[in-house]
Amino acid sequence: MMCRRTLEGICFVHGVESGLLKVKLKTLKEKEIIKSRLFEWAEELRTLGNEAAHAVELVVSREKR
Repeated sequence: MMCRRTLEGICFVHGVESGLLKVKLKTLKEKEIIKSRLFEWAEELRTLGNEAAHAVELVVSREKR
């Protein structure tokens, strides 16, 4: 989640403030602010952040000692 927030911050600093993070990252790439390799890396972090934020099927149980 923190990596995802960092990506949002990078977009903000570069003036890309509206839309979904996926679109923002694509805009950074299209404007050549980031290169393809960094875009691919950022997309992986974005995806992992989505899984962390929306993993409703994750079951957390209380560990008995």
